[in-house]
Amino acid sequence: MASWLDGALAARRDRVRSRLKPVEVSFTPVDNQRLANLCGVLDENLRQIESALDVTIEAQILALLDELRSRRNLAMLLVSHNLGIVDRLCDTVSVLYAGRLVESGTTDEVLRHPRHPYTKALFQSIPVIFEERGSGRGTKLPVILGDSARSSLPRSGCPFEPRCTERMSVCREREPALVNLSASHVVSCFKYES
Repeated sequence: MASWLDGALAARRDRVRSRLKPVEVSFTPVDNQRLANLCGVLDENLRQIESALDVTIEAQILALLDELRSRRNLAMLLVSHNLGIVDRLCDTVSVLYAGRLVESGTTDEVLRHPRHPYTKALFQSIPVIFEERGSGRGTKLPVILGDSARSSLPRSGCPFEPRCTERMSVCREREPALVNLSASHVVSCFKYES
């Protein structure tokens, strides 16, 4: 059984490689050094690059990525919980919950006009550093109630339903489809189905 699987995987890998076309990219010696440094940092400890770096170093790395992206017209996939970085570097944003897409759109649409209950809850849980007087918001941050570990278990219905403050009975029965809110903004929520 293992040899059959190994052969199937090797055949698939060969098919993919045969379809890939080499792209020639040339970088200046300075770019090469910067990329080598960046790859070393990323390779050393990828999971902690955002949280463990000094803010100055983090800003320099992000500026380098942004510069390379702009100058070379590169695409970049950024996975982050830091919405400030997402706002600065990303053109589009996709929000996942339990491995499923719940909202996607331009950075402006999703960050300034979130529609899915999970996306809204994420934004409500961001600490406010400079609070306006009389805003009514206390020092305690809102939490997303429920058990996030249960979201990974197989179940029917919307994966966010057990934790959702806006749930309806249909949310338990089936998973919502993606609904187009605009040409570039989609959400997976029964509230927006017509």
